[in-house]
Amino acid sequence: MRPQDNTYRPDIDGLRALAVLAVVIFHAWPRRLPGGFVGVDVFFVISGYLISRIIANDLEKENFNLKLFYQKRIKRIFPALLIVLVSTTIISVFIFLPNEFTQLAHHLIAGTFFSSNFLLWRESGYFDVASDTKPFLHLWSLAIEEQFYLLWPIFLFSIWKKKSLRFFLIGIFLLISFFASVFALKTNPTAAFYSPIYRFWEILIGASYALYPYFNFKFKWESFFAKKIVKNAASIIGFLAILFAAKIYSKTSSFPGSLALIPSLGALLIIFAGAQSIINKYIFSNKYIIYIGLISYPLYLWHWPLLSFAHIYRLDGVLLPKYFELYLMIIALALSVFTYQFIELKLNTISLATLTKRLLPAMLIPVTLAGIIIYFDGIPARFFHHQASVKNIDEEIKVYSHEYREGLCFLKPDQTFNEFSQICHAQSVNSAIFLWGDSYSAHLYPGLKNYLPEIQNRISQFNASACPPILNYADETRPHCKSINDYVFSVIQKEKPHYLIMSAAWQTYYQKPDFTKNLKETLLKLDKLNIKIIFIGPALVQAIQPLRAIIRFNGKDKIRNEMYPELKKIDQILFDVAKEFKLEYVSPISKFCTRDTECLLTININGRQRLLSWDLGHMTRDGSLFFAQTFLQELKNL
Repeated sequence: MRPQDNTYRPDIDGLRALAVLAVVIFHAWPRRLPGGFVGVDVFFVISGYLISRIIANDLEKENFNLKLFYQKRIKRIFPALLIVLVSTTIISVFIFLPNEFTQLAHHLIAGTFFSSNFLLWRESGYFDVASDTKPFLHLWSLAIEEQFYLLWPIFLFSIWKKKSLRFFLIGIFLLISFFASVFALKTNPTAAFYSPIYRFWEILIGASYALYPYFNFKFKWESFFAKKIVKNAASIIGFLAILFAAKIYSKTSSFPGSLALIPSLGALLIIFAGAQSIINKYIFSNKYIIYIGLISYPLYLWHWPLLSFAHIYRLDGVLLPKYFELYLMIIALALSVFTYQFIELKLNTISLATLTKRLLPAMLIPVTLAGIIIYFDGIPARFFHHQASVKNIDEEIKVYSHEYREGLCFLKPDQTFNEFSQICHAQSVNSAIFLWGDSYSAHLYPGLKNYLPEIQNRISQFNASACPPILNYADETRPHCKSINDYVFSVIQKEKPHYLIMSAAWQTYYQKPDFTKNLKETLLKLDKLNIKIIFIGPALVQAIQPLRAIIRFNGKDKIRNEMYPELKKIDQILFDVAKEFKLEYVSPISKFCTRDTECLLTININGRQRLLSWDLGHMTRDGSLFFAQTFLQELKNL
């Protein structure tokens, strides 16, 4: 059961190939391998095993050098990373809008200093830019690894002479990290994914096996586990475990948590099986598979920015060729081969000390680029023909959080109903309007308060990210929705407002199990309260980000909406429900779209064209006011 010595194992490079191919296929063709993201977990185990084996060997020989260790990490990680960071940023000049370019600059800094996971964790929320449009999204896993290796060698060095404690301390840390991850997945899924504390256990699985020979005990069944049949079985089971997870898991799986055990232990079994076991020898030791493993790091770095750019073009309505992802992955493969052959291998001829002196100052290149982009607010001068629209959307993005009262009356994904502020309640005993729903209810608030300023203090606002106004609504990604809606309903019962406005991105929820049943049960309960209900239909969501559409279609005020047929279908479903309960029904689709499926991008405000929404669907302040004016005339008499 003991690991082999520090000799090179080509089969582990083969295992690296499996890991990177799983991730690449998942990103390029998610339907083919919906759980391919587990390749990252396999990488964690491999990394923990290989690096810990090297550290332990040096510590045992009493020649471990912390400075030399970090120099080797810099040499291994930074050259390829620097090239990808700078190249991606240069290409982004021609693709990203100012606000997107500014966000990219922040990710550029985070990628340079291995803190991408913390930035992504902080950014997560309903209004966060779609992950597919973040070219540096994949650097979160690299950040977690490097954060681990900032601490791990120091920790091992400090406990190495305490042989009796090695196994106990490492085992305790592994178990604490694992069980904390399982618990966090239920309470804060975003933290469970991005926090290093909740992912370290996967690296520690590989590290623990590497350190096993140095623990102060001997496993009594070692001779049994050394048998060839056992090794072969471990190799096959480990291989099948990784394939199972990659094929069966998906984005909707409760991951990482306990589900990450299957690919992690699968990787451990393959490492344990040794180079001569059946899968390791005949699959992972194939020279072509080994080479993919050797270029796995640059391939991991290159593939995602290319796919991210393709996704942005699709959002712009650009029709890409049928096999475009395949072409991109061939380009990524070619770039990876080039990076490996002409950069990584060439750097092996330079001494560590010299290379480190050159690479550390090179970190200033991406930092300087990021500083320029941030200082000039994403360099809006690139779009000089559309300066007014660029300025309009930049203003809206800066103020939406304040206007929607985010974190106070519009709860973020990880907030509970206890965090609703007192200002969310109508400041008058007699509540006139009550807003209930998700962000597509929150975006009505700016319009209501400006259109009806005389009753602003009689508006109650209780909204929560991705939580529709439906009792008993449940979603793993929003674990607090049910309790939030129960609480909001109790507030409605207490306040008994004149009008209850129910609004949500219904198109996001209508296919959920029991959607219609739960919606009707909610309306039945509300009916008993004798409150007038204004039911807002599905939100107008564009297929293209409005500012991109204006730039692409040279300032047109309306464009064909590819999502219109689906939106109209949902609109009819909800209209029928509203008719059954005799509710006042307002259709944003009917207000903003024509029968030939063209929908507004901008509206005329005092002779100026102003954007209707600042992202794919959330209304600007002008859009919210314009929408309020279309159906709230009678409320002026409240």
